[in-house]
Amino acid sequence: MFWVLTGIGAVVVLLIQLVYLIFLDLILQKKSTVPMASGQPSVSVIVCARNEAHHLNHRLRALLEQAYPDYEVIVVDDDSTDDTSRVIADLQATYPHLRYHRLVSAEKVFPGKKGALVAGVTVAAHDVLLFTDADCVPASPYWIEQMVTAMDSGISIVVGSGPYEPRPGALNAFIRAETLLSFLNIKAFHQLGVHYMAVGRNLCVRKALFQQVAQNPLWTRTLSGDDDMLMRIGATAHNVAVVSLGEAHVYSPSQPHLNAYIRQKQRHLSTGKYYRWPVKILLATLSATHTLSWLLVPCILLGLWLDAAWYGFAAGALCIVRLLFFAGIFSRQARCYNTPFTFGQLLGFDAGYALYPLFFAPYIFWKNKSQWN
Repeated sequence: MFWVLTGIGAVVVLLIQLVYLIFLDLILQKKSTVPMASGQPSVSVIVCARNEAHHLNHRLRALLEQAYPDYEVIVVDDDSTDDTSRVIADLQATYPHLRYHRLVSAEKVFPGKKGALVAGVTVAAHDVLLFTDADCVPASPYWIEQMVTAMDSGISIVVGSGPYEPRPGALNAFIRAETLLSFLNIKAFHQLGVHYMAVGRNLCVRKALFQQVAQNPLWTRTLSGDDDMLMRIGATAHNVAVVSLGEAHVYSPSQPHLNAYIRQKQRHLSTGKYYRWPVKILLATLSATHTLSWLLVPCILLGLWLDAAWYGFAAGALCIVRLLFFAGIFSRQARCYNTPFTFGQLLGFDAGYALYPLFFAPYIFWKNKSQWN
């Protein structure tokens, strides 16, 4: 009886996963229409930085040399102790549209990165805001143009993609795959009018909406998660656009060490507990069935050995079909984001991602991370 229930349970779990992957594939293949804004509004690009002088020195020029007629770049120095101010001063001699705003801890209205964001928005000269990070570099000189093009009269939030740069190593492959999967879910559920998260290093929003969101008590519940909380409070079924064009990507280096990645994900995932209940139930179902699809594999193999019945063969076949389908979707989508994977890397990610919710569960459901950098 045990093997019967295990086998049938495995079949059900794998069918749920397969249906989800088919849905994802069909939605992603559907050409989404991005609204076209009239004109080219003035834009304030806001970069929050704490002890990021090295990154700013090497990457800020890509933001300052955008092919866009009217924009400013504001670097909010969040009480740095490195050479950030000197780096900015040197760049300002060449780029007059670069602005520097020094923020000391005593002046922060909100703690963490949110305080730096609010300070940047407060001093921004323009009504269209574009957020990115100090270690990011746009894929092209047309990044601002591609993001702002989607900001028509009915759109207040434009979500862009933020792939990580390919580097050698299994950790980098896992981080890139997890980031891509998150964005593919954002893009797919956007087609259904469901908005629950964004990519904070590539996010465009109207100033009035940001200020409205920042006054909501819910926005201050977490130290980080400014992007997800913006979606939770300010997004509707009709005021969000998702841009996935290659020229609108923003690339950044992934965390080089496992401990740094764990700390980063603890901070990011601590916002998940504030998602709306339908979204939490949906994401929990997808995560649980993914985990079970791997945890049940040894049971399937043992059941086939002990009791070769139809449900064992069905579960085994579904395991293979699901994995091949997943690899096919990911490989096709990864090429669009210039972040390729081998089949071995995808297999490793799929297996490792099954343990992901188990490892980070305390931060998903209970804890808040208390440090942003």
